[in-house]
Amino acid sequence: MSDDLPRPPREGMIMPRTMRIHPAMATAAGINPVALLSLVLATIGALLSENPWSSCAGLAGLVMLIKFFWTRRQPAIMFWALLHQWLQINAGLIYADILGEDLSAIFTYKVHSDEAYLLGMASLFALGLGIWLMTHKLSREPLNIWLNRLDPKKCLNLYLAFIIAFSIILKLRLPGAGQILFALGFLKWGFFYIFFSAVLHTGRYRLLLAVCMLLEFVFSLYSYFAGFRAILIMPLMILPVFFKGRIRFISLLTCLLLTTLIINVGIVWTAVKMEYRRYVAQGVKGQVINVGRNDALRELGHLVSQLDGARYQAASIAMVQRIFYLDFLSGVIGYVPASLPHENGAITFKALTHVVTPRILFPEKEALHDSLHLNKYLGRFVADYQTTSMSIGYVGDLYIDFGFMAPLAVFVLGLLNGYLYRLLYRQDASGGWGLFLAMPLFFLFYLFEISLVKLIGMMITYVLVMMMVAKFMLPLIKRNVERGIPARNGRTAHANPRRALLPMGKRL
Repeated sequence: MSDDLPRPPREGMIMPRTMRIHPAMATAAGINPVALLSLVLATIGALLSENPWSSCAGLAGLVMLIKFFWTRRQPAIMFWALLHQWLQINAGLIYADILGEDLSAIFTYKVHSDEAYLLGMASLFALGLGIWLMTHKLSREPLNIWLNRLDPKKCLNLYLAFIIAFSIILKLRLPGAGQILFALGFLKWGFFYIFFSAVLHTGRYRLLLAVCMLLEFVFSLYSYFAGFRAILIMPLMILPVFFKGRIRFISLLTCLLLTTLIINVGIVWTAVKMEYRRYVAQGVKGQVINVGRNDALRELGHLVSQLDGARYQAASIAMVQRIFYLDFLSGVIGYVPASLPHENGAITFKALTHVVTPRILFPEKEALHDSLHLNKYLGRFVADYQTTSMSIGYVGDLYIDFGFMAPLAVFVLGLLNGYLYRLLYRQDASGGWGLFLAMPLFFLFYLFEISLVKLIGMMITYVLVMMMVAKFMLPLIKRNVERGIPARNGRTAHANPRRALLPMGKRL
């Protein structure tokens, strides 16, 4: 998907003067010297590390993600989702290489650390291959024409209207509609996507965008698990679309600052989250909040203000260990089949049947407790399901079912993921509204740690709900946020004619 370079003309085709490629751009079609040098240096560093073969495998996985999933024409949803999974597999390896230690030193369950890493990377390659086979033929045309039709003010109004309406619906506590409402809630990020894109494209309402992002961040802290990652990750996914041509210093600085912010917020949250959760639960055993928003945010501010250098450093290490998600997989490999036999597809069958048995029709349906599932297949008590939710991850579940043939099952899962993404993307010919429906899939695809039952159930439920949205709501949404001001050349007029004349890379 390296589709940002100009395409060569067909034989015998006469190019207009404005489309001719300057000789200085000819080298762009070859290997970028900076990228080649970076790859050579990274390979040398991997070979000289304490874990050379694992480091080379991790580097190869990263190169493949960039080669086949990176694009700047549109938000690279699958790239960012797979990159996050790559980080969850390789965070411990990177940390071990920095310290000059063997990879097994990072594991609690050390005996099968090498098998866990190889199984994780093989599964990531298999997942990526399945997704690529289903999505590589999708059009990746730039979204300029679609963006020209968006009115940022109308996008803001619809974004706020959805948040308010959905909050009211949640308070109604409709019986049997939990999964549907959970899936519908992700659509908020589709509305944020069109609002964010319209603002960056036109240059209007930047202050309102900043205010909305700040409020999203603050309000997300008033929860047991804190969902602030979403409002920090979404801009990183969308921003590269607007960096066309030469990347200016201010554009690069924006991405670096946002990345630094994400890392530091993660470290601070890791340092204070346990005390914060005890406070908001008020002694009640369970993932609940029993204090008001103002009290919770005041206590959170107090905890952050008490943070010192030693706790910050300890939290940094803890965050690396939290991101790194192969430890449980290593423990499961040691317990299954030595002490507990493989399930031979029972978990996969449960995942497929769980999604087609809605609780409103099957009230006896088993509740999902990831922590109990984890305790069972690790052969020891690790977590209490009433206070926390910890899972083996979908690769671990497939290993329990199929052993080291799990990557083949992950490949089939990748085909399913890619098909569902393609199904939503093709709901709109321009691609823009297809991304509106497909963008929230990122929050289902990006976790290596998600259990197989939840992954399949949430994924299928979300796509079914979005198909209904595409059929019944999308035409109304389009009419409310698109403008149709005919221009003299027959194209949609731009809201800001002066900015419409600027190249995309100069609009930030």
